[in-house]
Order: sequence, then structure tokens, then C-alpha cells
Amino acid sequence: MNSLLLRPLPSATTSGSLVGRVSPASPRLPGAVAWPRDGRCRRGGVAAAGAWMEEAARRNPAFSESYRPAGLPRPNGTVLEAQGRVCTGPEQTRPLGEEQAMRVLDTILRSATGELKDEPVSSAQLGAFFAGMTIRANCFPEATQWSEGERRAMSLFWPRLVHVLPPER
Repeated sequence: MNSLLLRPLPSATTSGSLVGRVSPASPRLPGAVAWPRDGRCRRGGVAAAGAWMEEAARRNPAFSESYRPAGLPRPNGTVLEAQGRVCTGPEQTRPLGEEQAMRVLDTILRSATGELKDEPVSSAQLGAFFAGMTIRANCFPEATQWSEGERRAMSLFWPRLVHVLPPER
């Protein structure tokens, strides 16, 4: 119960706004979060002000944008940009243009055939990109499904991609 949020209780002895105040009758639990009048979060009576997040970022690489093990390759930039466009929600439209779709699929094809040594497309990127494209094609409303450019690029590249992409697992 370390993350228990103490809510203010109405009290006849307090004056002014009760929003964000801890009732004097409420027990003060270690690690409990209270919201005093100044709006700053206090944990265990000490102002947190993001300090716990900074500490977590130093200890946990999942919170850090700059942490990256030396042996881990960088994602392919072309496919990463495309992932940001195609992996959207069902109400959003950010389709790839025909030229960008051709460039992305060509990058994937060259990486799968071993021609792209400096910035290969990882299996994780392949999975994320094709999952996003498949979901958009089969599950999203018509307005947010594939654009004509994406359709043309896929119909041109898919016959070659089928032969070089790793099998589904």
C-alpha cells in the first residue's frame, strides 16, 4: 500500500479550499502521497518533484532515452520513420505516400537479401511494420486503411518479399 493516495476529508476546523489537503484525522502512512495546497506532490513528507523518476531513469534503462547497450544495433531509420506513420490508431490517418512506401519496402527487400549491411532491418522492426500494415488493412475503418500508394507499392514488392522474408513463427 505504499502508493496509497490520501484524499482530503471534509473538516469543520479547516478554512478555505479543501482541495488537495490531507485531513488531520487521516493517518500519515510512510510512502503515502498527499497533495497539499501548493500543488507539489509530497511523498513521506518530502517534496518529490520528479526526483523519484530521475532515480528510476538512472537504475532502469526502460525509462532512459539515452541508454543503449553497445552491442545492440540501431533500428533502421527508414523503417522506423514508416513505423511511426503506419502504427497509428483507427481514427488517425498518416498513410505512407507511394514514394515513401516504395522506399520502405525496397529497404526491407535489400535488408532481407543481405544487401543492406550498414543499417539492416531487424526482425522486431519487420514484425512491427507488417503488423501495423496488416491491422490497418484488415481491421481499421476504410478511411484509415491503406492509401493507393501503399497498395501499389505492396503489390509491386510483395511477390519478391515473400521469397526473401523469414518465415512466420
